[in-house]
Amino acid sequence: MIKYSLLVLLGWTCLVAMAQAPVNPNNIYIVPVPVPQPEVKKEAKPTKACIEYFGAQICGYHCVRSSTTAQCAQMPDQTCIVGSYGNVACGYGCVKSLDKVQCAQLRRQSCIADNFGHIVCGYDCKAGVNLLACANYKGDNCVLSTFGRVKCGQNCRLENNNPVCGLER
Repeated sequence: MIKYSLLVLLGWTCLVAMAQAPVNPNNIYIVPVPVPQPEVKKEAKPTKACIEYFGAQICGYHCVRSSTTAQCAQMPDQTCIVGSYGNVACGYGCVKSLDKVQCAQLRRQSCIADNFGHIVCGYDCKAGVNLLACANYKGDNCVLSTFGRVKCGQNCRLENNNPVCGLER
């Protein structure tokens, strides 16, 4: 006699057939049965738009305007932000700090800001004690010690809680 059961395992619904005595009781057969997944709605791709600003037409993506300027991102995956004083920036990983706004210009870069109006952009950015730092090159990294010291470069790591960059040991 063969007994059948349904079993859900790691997102799969399985039909389990187990042979009953006198057949070997360790014979277990698992037959995957696909489970219909809910349809995921795709987000609409941003479309280019144009805005007028003091008689000039500005076109691009995610356009913004302030009392002093207007700007549009050049790529659909970029964003634009307006700062406290009407300054505008467009790019990747945009941030604000006091009276400044800034965006990274390359897709894999990011920006970080502190509460004192400083902003830096680059790779693997870290915020230390009174210090912001980002690596300049794609393959580089930054490390932060428990005392807030930051160092960026090639193969950076902590040695006795001191940031060190350079060749492997």
